[in-house]
Amino acid sequence: MLEEEQYHPNEYIRQGVDRGHLLPYNNAGKEKDEKQDINKMTNIAPQNRGLNTGCWRVKEINLLKDFEKNKKDIVITVGISFPKDEKNLEKVGNLNYPKSFFMLI
Repeated sequence: MLEEEQYHPNEYIRQGVDRGHLLPYNNAGKEKDEKQDINKMTNIAPQNRGLNTGCWRVKEINLLKDFEKNKKDIVITVGISFPKDEKNLEKVGNLNYPKSFFMLI
């Protein structure tokens, strides 16, 4: 995705939604470029604050704990979905608000 086609972080200001990371910041590698990549807007979607700081965050923490305990690889696919019909698309400011977030483990 071209940078000019991505949302700008300022578009989230005073919109009442979080910048939800699809891959959590704490799960990025230790290198500076890996930390920078995790904050690119292609890894971020508008997310309800309660979801981001609630059950979604708890799930991320528990997955990380399981990985650290078992030392086995975990394959996780995370994404968002939007309504099929564009007229049902919810907007928050200029942001297209996802219909749902999903995590496949």
